[in-house]
Amino acid sequence: MTIAIDQTLLGPNGRPILTLKSKPPGASQEVSVLPRDPEPTPAAQPNSKLRKAIARAKAGREQLDWLRVTFPKAFNFYFQPLALDTRKRVIAGAEEAGRDSRTIVEGVKQHCSQPRYLWNLSQPAVFRIDLEGNPAELVSGDHRAHAIECQKAVNVKITQRKKQRWPA
Repeated sequence: MTIAIDQTLLGPNGRPILTLKSKPPGASQEVSVLPRDPEPTPAAQPNSKLRKAIARAKAGREQLDWLRVTFPKAFNFYFQPLALDTRKRVIAGAEEAGRDSRTIVEGVKQHCSQPRYLWNLSQPAVFRIDLEGNPAELVSGDHRAHAIECQKAVNVKITQRKKQRWPA
């Protein structure tokens, strides 16, 4: 059986489409890769600001993994609202551990922008937690209202992405 990877045809997930071609029994197994299209023009390549933002987001995901290991009771998958001074305390702990504070802030932003975090923040009578997982203070009405607005904006972005991926 021959596996041919056609890199000119991309599936809906952006990956190349694989095609399987059968060979007669007893023939040798081989893998062939079809040539790619020529390199994109400089106009099609992302600009430097976008590249930097992508690099920061990747670094933020790595730092978020570090945060989940270092502070498991605060940065868990329950996405409980964090205390208001959490960012300062996390930056102080990161600098002691030799981490970059800018990418740590990106990791905290990614955690706090998750839909589940915003949903928990928008619930009535919810306590914020500190880095040890202890209740710190109640979420204020202003913060709850802001979380609801952010939730609506995230839902709009999600529906736009779905429409782009699967047009009706």
